[in-house]
Amino acid sequence: KKMFSEGKILIDGTGITKDMHSYSYSKALFDGDVKFIGFPTADKRKAVIKPLPPSLAITTSSDEKDAAWDFVKSVITDDAAQVYDIADGIPSGKEPFEQLVKRLTATEKYTDEDGAIVEPLSGFGGTNEFEYAFTPFSEEEINRIRDMIKNAAVKTDNSVILSIVEAELNDYFDGRKNLDELINVLQDRVGKYVNENK
Repeated sequence: KKMFSEGKILIDGTGITKDMHSYSYSKALFDGDVKFIGFPTADKRKAVIKPLPPSLAITTSSDEKDAAWDFVKSVITDDAAQVYDIADGIPSGKEPFEQLVKRLTATEKYTDEDGAIVEPLSGFGGTNEFEYAFTPFSEEEINRIRDMIKNAAVKTDNSVILSIVEAELNDYFDGRKNLDELINVLQDRVGKYVNENK
């Protein structure tokens, strides 16, 4: 903290996971005056979303493509909250993300949809030299996180497939396509791309 206050370090890189510890750390480190400016990019994206391992893929030689797609579909739907409980990542489904927001902003103890007791964020993290508190997130902080996610670029190893998926996911999240329509379009477009590039 001292090196930041003395101007010896001007910028800090961080990643945000579902426990939001890094956000609380950054807020405390800069005495609440924290801005997530992102890495300057040509398309003005503020952050990068990177899928956590394990990643999912379906081989073109699979005899069970329909079953594999059913599994992938189940992972990206709102019913996938339990899948993401084993990872540190922010859930991709709307409902699991809203459940996370509810947990982060809770100011009173409550029982969640699964019967688990959820208590407001409290406690401390850090080291002996620098300690920071966990407190419930404000609506302004949640909106800042939402904005960062909305304006983030998705990182993957195949930029062509990424651009196809990204374009179609926008239609899904904006309500212009339902999940089955999304899957059908992705199967068709990505399948054509893969077949053309074998």
